[in-house]
Amino acid sequence: MAVVIIDYDYLKNICPTDIEIVCHNSKNSSVVCGPSQSVQKFMKELQVNNTYAKEINCNVPFHSSYVATAESQLLLSLNKIIPRPKKRSSKWISTSIPRTE
Repeated sequence: MAVVIIDYDYLKNICPTDIEIVCHNSKNSSVVCGPSQSVQKFMKELQVNNTYAKEINCNVPFHSSYVATAESQLLLSLNKIIPRPKKRSSKWISTSIPRTE
């Protein structure tokens, strides 16, 4: 993974196919994820063009498509330990999940 300081719309157009934008922090700051060698190569290309790109040490990129294959097993495991989940309390505020969900 790497943090990249560049316009998000521009980044979307130049990202290699095996690298995905996994976090859109602001208009000019995003986090990308992909195979280590591809990310490192992409970072070097960006840095040559005076674009800030810095590697983020991460063993498992939890908010990427790379963990999608674990979803069904995770849900099965969670259902065993939380058989009847409670609805979210109105005390919790989320900026990513609508209140109705």
